[in-house]
Amino acid sequence: MTQAGLVALFRICMEQACGAARRALGEQGFPETALTSPRKVMKCAYAAGMINDEEGWLDALESLGMVDDAFDDSVALSIISKTREKYISIFQELERELRENWSLEE
Repeated sequence: MTQAGLVALFRICMEQACGAARRALGEQGFPETALTSPRKVMKCAYAAGMINDEEGWLDALESLGMVDDAFDDSVALSIISKTREKYISIFQELERELRENWSLEE
């Protein structure tokens, strides 16, 4: 039960992060065609200097794709472990960058 909740929180964080990045990039004039999927959004965010760890974000997107398989304990534990080890820090870095340099309102 706890694992399912943690995986669900990871999914919510990823959806919110990708959405915030998409909005900020769109407001800065990046073309809609560059923002059609979470992967394209994060690649665009990297190119724009919004994120520094493109590989970390692409890995997080892979984990997001595995969320539906999180009923398997090994998948759930992998997502939880990666979230603790690196995803939390990239979420925090994105939030800081958006607030400081991309006019993200609370």
